[in-house]
Amino acid sequence: MKTFILFWNPAISSYKLDDFQRELEELYDDYCNMNWSVWEYEKASAGDRFFMVRCGNGNTGICMSGYFSSDPYQDEDWSGRGRVTYYMNLEPDAMIHPDYRPILPTSDLVKAIPSFDWKGGHSGRLMEEKYAEKLETLWASFLDQHKELFECRAFRQEIDPQQYITEKNSPICCWLELTEDGKINVYNHSYRIDRTFESLEKAKQEVSASIRQQEKDNREIVFRFRHFGIEHQERVYHLVEQLHTLDIPQKYYRLANEQYREEELMAVLLFCLVKYGNTSLVTLLKQGFPREAVDAVRALLPVEGETEEQHIGRIAGNETATDLKKDMLEIELDIKQLDALSADDVIRLNKALREWKALNNDNETSEVTQ
Repeated sequence: MKTFILFWNPAISSYKLDDFQRELEELYDDYCNMNWSVWEYEKASAGDRFFMVRCGNGNTGICMSGYFSSDPYQDEDWSGRGRVTYYMNLEPDAMIHPDYRPILPTSDLVKAIPSFDWKGGHSGRLMEEKYAEKLETLWASFLDQHKELFECRAFRQEIDPQQYITEKNSPICCWLELTEDGKINVYNHSYRIDRTFESLEKAKQEVSASIRQQEKDNREIVFRFRHFGIEHQERVYHLVEQLHTLDIPQKYYRLANEQYREEELMAVLLFCLVKYGNTSLVTLLKQGFPREAVDAVRALLPVEGETEEQHIGRIAGNETATDLKKDMLEIELDIKQLDALSADDVIRLNKALREWKALNNDNETSEVTQ
Protein backbone atom coordinates (compact mmCIF):
# COMPACT_ATOMS: atom_id res chain seq x y z
CA MET A 1 0.00 0.00 0.00
CA LYS A 2 1.31 3.42 -0.98
CA THR A 3 0.65 6.76 0.73
CA PHE A 4 -0.27 9.98 -1.07
CA ILE A 5 -0.51 13.52 0.27
CA LEU A 6 -3.42 15.60 -1.03
CA PHE A 7 -3.34 19.38 -0.66
CA TRP A 8 -6.39 21.59 -0.24
CA ASN A 9 -6.39 25.38 -0.24
CA PRO A 10 -10.02 26.56 0.12
CA ALA A 11 -9.05 30.05 -1.08
CA ILE A 12 -8.20 28.85 -4.61
CA SER A 13 -9.84 25.44 -4.82
CA SER A 14 -13.28 24.78 -6.30
CA TYR A 15 -13.83 22.72 -3.12
CA LYS A 16 -14.81 25.19 -0.40
CA LEU A 17 -15.27 24.94 3.37
CA ASP A 18 -19.03 24.62 2.84
CA ASP A 19 -18.39 21.57 0.63
CA PHE A 20 -16.25 20.05 3.38
CA GLN A 21 -19.05 20.67 5.88
CA ARG A 22 -21.56 18.94 3.59
CA GLU A 23 -19.28 15.94 3.09
CA LEU A 24 -18.75 15.75 6.83
CA GLU A 25 -22.50 15.58 7.43
CA GLU A 26 -22.92 12.96 4.70
CA LEU A 27 -20.20 10.88 6.31
CA TYR A 28 -22.39 10.77 9.43
CA ASP A 29 -25.12 9.23 7.28
CA ASP A 30 -22.73 6.55 5.97
CA TYR A 31 -22.70 8.21 2.58
CA CYS A 32 -19.76 9.86 0.92
CA ASN A 33 -19.18 10.74 -2.74
CA MET A 34 -15.82 12.52 -2.66
CA ASN A 35 -13.09 12.52 -5.28
CA TRP A 36 -9.81 14.39 -5.66
CA SER A 37 -7.30 15.13 -8.38
CA VAL A 38 -4.08 13.12 -8.01
CA TRP A 39 -0.87 14.42 -9.55
CA GLU A 40 1.06 11.16 -9.51
CA TYR A 41 -1.98 9.13 -10.54
CA GLU A 42 0.07 6.63 -12.55
CA LYS A 43 1.59 5.36 -9.29
CA ALA A 44 -1.75 5.18 -7.43
CA SER A 45 -4.45 2.53 -7.27
CA ALA A 46 -7.57 1.65 -5.29
CA GLY A 47 -6.76 0.79 -1.67
CA ASP A 48 -3.83 3.18 -1.36
CA ARG A 49 -3.67 5.47 1.67
CA PHE A 50 -4.17 9.24 1.54
CA PHE A 51 -3.82 12.20 3.92
CA MET A 52 -5.34 15.58 3.11
CA VAL A 53 -3.48 18.70 4.21
CA ARG A 54 -5.32 21.99 4.45
CA CYS A 55 -2.83 24.67 3.30
CA GLY A 56 -2.85 28.39 2.63
CA ASN A 57 -4.32 30.68 5.29
CA GLY A 58 -6.02 29.73 8.52
CA ASN A 59 -5.67 26.52 10.51
CA THR A 60 -3.35 24.37 8.37
CA GLY A 61 -2.41 20.72 8.70
CA ILE A 62 -3.94 17.27 8.21
CA CYS A 63 -7.74 17.41 8.37
CA MET A 64 -8.63 14.10 6.71
CA SER A 65 -7.30 10.60 6.21
CA GLY A 66 -8.61 7.57 4.38
CA TYR A 67 -8.18 5.32 1.37
CA PHE A 68 -8.67 5.60 -2.39
CA SER A 69 -11.79 3.66 -3.33
CA SER A 70 -11.21 3.69 -7.10
CA ASP A 71 -8.43 3.54 -9.62
CA PRO A 72 -7.53 6.82 -11.37
CA TYR A 73 -9.93 8.09 -14.05
CA GLN A 74 -9.83 11.14 -16.32
CA ASP A 75 -12.41 13.90 -16.03
CA GLU A 76 -12.82 17.64 -16.59
CA ASP A 77 -10.22 19.94 -15.07
CA TRP A 78 -11.61 21.31 -11.79
CA SER A 79 -9.80 24.65 -12.37
CA GLY A 80 -11.43 25.20 -15.76
CA ARG A 81 -8.06 25.59 -17.51
CA GLY A 82 -8.48 22.52 -19.69
CA ARG A 83 -5.62 20.50 -18.22
CA VAL A 84 -5.55 16.71 -18.40
CA THR A 85 -6.71 15.78 -14.90
CA TYR A 86 -7.06 12.40 -13.23
CA TYR A 87 -9.24 11.84 -10.17
CA MET A 88 -9.66 9.12 -7.57
CA ASN A 89 -12.63 8.47 -5.30
CA LEU A 90 -12.03 8.89 -1.58
CA GLU A 91 -13.23 6.88 1.38
CA PRO A 92 -12.38 8.91 4.53
CA ASP A 93 -11.83 7.22 7.86
CA ALA A 94 -11.47 10.52 9.77
CA MET A 95 -12.54 14.07 8.94
CA ILE A 96 -12.05 17.19 11.06
CA HIS A 97 -13.46 20.60 10.21
CA PRO A 98 -10.32 22.78 10.26
CA ASP A 99 -12.18 25.90 11.41
CA TYR A 100 -13.95 24.29 14.38
CA ARG A 101 -11.68 21.57 15.75
CA PRO A 102 -7.93 20.98 16.25
CA ILE A 103 -6.14 19.30 13.35
CA LEU A 104 -2.62 17.86 13.14
CA PRO A 105 -0.76 21.16 12.55
CA THR A 106 1.68 21.83 9.75
CA SER A 107 4.33 22.81 12.29
CA ASP A 108 4.26 19.26 13.74
CA LEU A 109 4.48 17.77 10.24
CA VAL A 110 7.47 19.92 9.32
CA LYS A 111 9.22 19.04 12.57
CA ALA A 112 8.61 15.29 12.17
CA ILE A 113 9.32 15.01 8.42
CA PRO A 114 11.25 18.16 7.37
CA SER A 115 12.33 16.80 3.99
CA PHE A 116 8.76 16.82 2.64
CA ASP A 117 7.21 20.08 1.40
CA TRP A 118 4.08 20.52 3.56
CA LYS A 119 3.17 24.03 2.37
CA GLY A 120 1.42 23.04 -0.87
CA GLY A 121 2.29 22.40 -4.48
CA HIS A 122 0.94 19.53 -6.56
CA SER A 123 -1.85 17.61 -4.82
CA GLY A 124 -1.53 13.84 -4.83
CA ARG A 125 2.18 13.41 -4.33
CA LEU A 126 3.54 9.98 -3.41
CA MET A 127 5.34 9.85 -0.05
CA GLU A 128 8.35 7.63 0.51
CA GLU A 129 7.56 4.52 2.54
CA LYS A 130 9.90 5.39 5.43
CA TYR A 131 8.22 8.77 5.81
CA ALA A 132 4.75 7.27 5.40
CA GLU A 133 5.37 4.95 8.35
CA LYS A 134 6.49 7.91 10.45
CA LEU A 135 3.39 9.88 9.43
CA GLU A 136 1.09 6.99 10.39
CA THR A 137 2.66 6.90 13.84
CA LEU A 138 2.26 10.66 14.22
CA TRP A 139 -1.36 10.54 13.05
CA ALA A 140 -2.21 7.60 15.34
CA SER A 141 -0.81 9.53 18.30
CA PHE A 142 -2.87 12.58 17.37
CA LEU A 143 -6.06 10.51 17.05
CA ASP A 144 -5.40 8.89 20.42
CA GLN A 145 -5.04 12.31 22.05
CA HIS A 146 -8.26 13.56 20.43
CA LYS A 147 -10.53 10.53 20.56
CA GLU A 148 -13.60 12.66 21.15
CA LEU A 149 -13.25 14.15 17.64
CA PHE A 150 -13.51 10.86 15.81
CA GLU A 151 -16.67 9.26 17.12
CA CYS A 152 -18.07 10.72 13.92
CA ARG A 153 -21.22 8.65 13.46
CA ALA A 154 -22.36 8.62 17.08
CA PHE A 155 -21.18 8.99 20.60
CA ARG A 156 -22.05 6.01 22.71
CA GLN A 157 -22.89 6.25 26.37
CA GLU A 158 -22.02 2.95 28.02
CA ILE A 159 -24.54 1.87 30.66
CA ASP A 160 -24.41 -1.28 32.75
CA PRO A 161 -26.57 -3.85 30.89
CA GLN A 162 -28.31 -4.66 34.16
CA GLN A 163 -29.85 -1.22 34.03
CA TYR A 164 -31.65 -1.94 30.75
CA ILE A 165 -35.39 -2.61 30.81
CA THR A 166 -35.04 -4.98 27.86
CA GLU A 167 -32.40 -7.54 26.98
CA LYS A 168 -30.70 -5.17 24.53
CA ASN A 169 -27.17 -4.95 25.87
CA SER A 170 -25.88 -2.66 23.15
CA PRO A 171 -24.81 0.92 24.02
CA ILE A 172 -27.31 3.73 23.57
CA CYS A 173 -26.60 5.60 20.35
CA CYS A 174 -27.09 9.36 19.96
CA TRP A 175 -26.59 10.88 16.52
CA LEU A 176 -24.34 13.92 16.19
CA GLU A 177 -24.39 16.79 13.75
CA LEU A 178 -21.89 19.62 13.56
CA THR A 179 -23.83 22.89 13.26
CA GLU A 180 -22.73 25.81 11.12
CA ASP A 181 -21.35 27.66 14.15
CA GLY A 182 -19.33 24.68 15.32
CA LYS A 183 -21.67 23.40 18.04
CA ILE A 184 -22.83 19.80 18.52
CA ASN A 185 -26.46 18.83 17.99
CA VAL A 186 -27.44 15.55 19.70
CA TYR A 187 -30.50 13.55 18.64
CA ASN A 188 -32.10 10.38 19.95
CA HIS A 189 -35.78 9.78 19.17
CA SER A 190 -36.34 7.04 21.73
CA TYR A 191 -35.22 9.28 24.59
CA ARG A 192 -36.79 12.45 23.18
CA ILE A 193 -33.41 14.18 22.93
CA ASP A 194 -32.85 16.92 20.37
CA ARG A 195 -30.50 19.53 21.84
CA THR A 196 -27.48 21.58 20.85
CA PHE A 197 -24.38 21.91 23.04
CA GLU A 198 -21.25 24.03 23.02
CA SER A 199 -18.98 20.98 23.16
CA LEU A 200 -19.02 17.21 22.90
CA GLU A 201 -17.93 16.96 26.54
CA LYS A 202 -20.95 19.00 27.68
CA ALA A 203 -23.24 16.96 25.43
CA LYS A 204 -22.02 13.68 26.90
CA GLN A 205 -22.43 14.95 30.43
CA GLU A 206 -25.98 16.27 30.12
CA VAL A 207 -27.34 13.66 27.71
CA SER A 208 -25.94 10.87 29.87
CA ALA A 209 -27.71 12.31 32.91
CA SER A 210 -30.98 12.56 30.98
CA ILE A 211 -30.75 8.99 29.68
CA ARG A 212 -29.86 7.60 33.08
CA GLN A 213 -32.85 9.35 34.66
CA GLN A 214 -35.23 7.97 32.03
CA GLU A 215 -33.71 4.51 32.43
CA LYS A 216 -34.19 4.79 36.20
CA ASP A 217 -37.83 5.82 35.77
CA ASN A 218 -38.56 2.92 33.44
CA ARG A 219 -36.70 0.36 35.54
CA GLU A 220 -38.85 1.45 38.47
CA ILE A 221 -41.99 0.92 36.38
CA VAL A 222 -40.96 -2.55 35.24
CA PHE A 223 -39.72 -3.56 38.70
CA ARG A 224 -43.27 -3.38 40.04
CA PHE A 225 -44.34 -6.09 37.61
CA ARG A 226 -41.64 -8.57 38.63
CA HIS A 227 -44.05 -10.73 40.62
CA PHE A 228 -46.43 -10.99 37.65
CA GLY A 229 -46.47 -14.21 35.67
CA ILE A 230 -43.96 -14.66 32.85
CA GLU A 231 -46.60 -13.83 30.23
CA HIS A 232 -47.41 -10.47 31.84
CA GLN A 233 -43.76 -9.63 32.37
CA GLU A 234 -43.02 -10.08 28.66
CA ARG A 235 -46.00 -7.92 27.72
CA VAL A 236 -44.89 -5.14 30.04
CA TYR A 237 -41.30 -5.24 28.78
CA HIS A 238 -42.53 -4.87 25.19
CA LEU A 239 -45.00 -2.19 26.26
CA VAL A 240 -42.39 0.01 27.94
CA GLU A 241 -40.06 -0.56 24.98
CA GLN A 242 -42.82 0.73 22.66
CA LEU A 243 -43.34 3.78 24.84
CA HIS A 244 -39.64 4.62 24.41
CA THR A 245 -40.28 5.30 20.73
CA LEU A 246 -43.18 7.72 21.31
CA ASP A 247 -43.19 11.41 22.17
CA ILE A 248 -44.79 11.05 25.60
CA PRO A 249 -44.81 14.11 27.92
CA GLN A 250 -42.63 13.69 30.99
CA LYS A 251 -45.63 14.17 33.28
CA TYR A 252 -46.91 10.69 32.36
CA TYR A 253 -43.62 9.09 33.43
CA ARG A 254 -43.99 10.96 36.69
CA LEU A 255 -47.55 9.68 36.94
CA ALA A 256 -46.43 6.08 36.34
CA ASN A 257 -43.78 6.36 39.02
CA GLU A 258 -46.40 7.50 41.55
CA GLN A 259 -48.68 4.47 41.03
CA TYR A 260 -48.41 1.54 43.40
CA ARG A 261 -51.51 -0.46 42.52
CA GLU A 262 -50.80 -2.86 39.66
CA GLU A 263 -54.04 -2.13 37.80
CA GLU A 264 -53.41 1.63 37.91
CA LEU A 265 -49.83 1.31 36.71
CA MET A 266 -50.91 -0.96 33.85
CA ALA A 267 -53.65 1.52 32.92
CA VAL A 268 -51.18 4.43 32.81
CA LEU A 269 -48.90 2.58 30.41
CA LEU A 270 -51.76 1.49 28.16
CA PHE A 271 -53.26 5.00 28.21
CA CYS A 272 -49.95 6.45 26.92
CA LEU A 273 -49.72 3.76 24.25
CA VAL A 274 -53.21 4.51 22.93
CA LYS A 275 -53.01 8.30 23.27
CA TYR A 276 -49.58 8.74 21.67
CA GLY A 277 -49.28 5.60 19.54
CA ASN A 278 -51.42 3.91 16.90
CA THR A 279 -52.75 1.18 19.17
CA SER A 280 -56.50 0.70 19.60
CA LEU A 281 -58.37 -0.57 22.66
CA VAL A 282 -59.45 -3.63 20.68
CA THR A 283 -55.81 -4.44 19.92
CA LEU A 284 -54.94 -4.24 23.62
CA LEU A 285 -57.65 -6.77 24.42
CA LYS A 286 -56.46 -9.07 21.63
CA GLN A 287 -52.92 -8.86 23.02
CA GLY A 288 -54.19 -10.16 26.35
CA PHE A 289 -53.99 -7.05 28.53
CA PRO A 290 -56.48 -7.11 31.46
CA ARG A 291 -59.95 -5.88 30.56
CA GLU A 292 -60.07 -3.85 33.80
CA ALA A 293 -57.06 -1.80 32.70
CA VAL A 294 -58.43 -1.37 29.16
CA ASP A 295 -61.80 -0.23 30.55
CA ALA A 296 -60.00 2.38 32.67
CA VAL A 297 -58.19 3.64 29.57
CA ARG A 298 -61.50 3.78 27.70
CA ALA A 299 -62.96 5.99 30.45
CA LEU A 300 -59.92 8.31 30.48
CA LEU A 301 -59.98 8.90 26.73
CA PRO A 302 -62.36 11.70 25.65
CA VAL A 303 -65.08 10.93 23.13
CA GLU A 304 -65.70 13.34 20.27
CA GLY A 305 -68.70 15.53 20.95
CA GLU A 306 -69.06 14.88 24.68
CA THR A 307 -68.98 17.75 27.16
CA GLU A 308 -66.53 18.19 29.98
CA GLU A 309 -69.21 17.12 32.47
CA GLN A 310 -70.04 14.00 30.48
CA HIS A 311 -66.41 12.96 30.28
CA ILE A 312 -65.90 13.45 34.03
CA GLY A 313 -69.08 11.46 34.60
CA ARG A 314 -67.69 8.50 32.61
CA ILE A 315 -64.42 8.69 34.52
CA ALA A 316 -66.25 8.78 37.85
CA GLY A 317 -67.95 5.52 36.92
CA ASN A 318 -64.61 3.67 36.89
CA GLU A 319 -62.63 3.49 40.15
CA THR A 320 -59.21 3.01 38.56
CA ALA A 321 -59.82 5.78 36.02
CA THR A 322 -61.01 8.09 38.81
CA ASP A 323 -57.90 7.56 40.92
CA LEU A 324 -55.64 8.05 37.90
CA LYS A 325 -57.44 11.17 36.73
CA LYS A 326 -57.09 12.73 40.17
CA ASP A 327 -53.35 12.08 40.09
CA MET A 328 -53.14 13.47 36.55
CA LEU A 329 -54.93 16.64 37.62
CA GLU A 330 -52.75 17.11 40.70
CA ILE A 331 -49.66 16.94 38.49
CA GLU A 332 -51.32 19.36 36.06
CA LEU A 333 -52.07 21.77 38.92
CA ASP A 334 -48.48 21.74 40.16
CA ILE A 335 -47.54 25.16 38.86
CA LYS A 336 -44.08 25.24 40.48
CA GLN A 337 -42.67 23.91 37.21
CA LEU A 338 -43.86 27.02 35.34
CA ASP A 339 -41.78 30.18 35.05
CA ALA A 340 -44.93 32.31 34.74
CA LEU A 341 -48.62 31.90 33.99
CA SER A 342 -49.71 32.69 30.45
CA ALA A 343 -53.31 33.23 29.38
CA ASP A 344 -53.40 29.68 27.98
CA ASP A 345 -52.06 28.33 31.28
CA VAL A 346 -54.90 30.04 33.16
CA ILE A 347 -57.51 28.41 30.90
CA ARG A 348 -55.87 24.99 31.22
CA LEU A 349 -55.49 25.26 35.01
CA ASN A 350 -59.05 26.42 35.54
CA LYS A 351 -60.31 23.40 33.58
CA ALA A 352 -58.08 21.05 35.59
CA LEU A 353 -59.28 22.60 38.84
CA ARG A 354 -62.96 22.20 37.87
CA GLU A 355 -62.39 18.55 37.00
CA TRP A 356 -60.44 17.87 40.19
CA LYS A 357 -63.20 19.37 42.33
CA ALA A 358 -65.86 17.43 40.44
CA LEU A 359 -64.08 14.13 41.05
CA ASN A 360 -63.55 15.01 44.71
CA ASN A 361 -67.24 15.91 45.13
CA ASP A 362 -66.38 19.50 45.96
CA ASN A 363 -69.04 21.91 44.72
CA GLU A 364 -67.17 25.06 45.63
CA THR A 365 -65.92 27.10 42.69
CA SER A 366 -62.44 28.47 42.41
CA GLU A 367 -60.53 30.34 39.73
CA VAL A 368 -56.84 30.67 39.00
CA THR A 369 -55.79 34.24 38.37
CA GLN A 370 -52.65 35.76 36.96
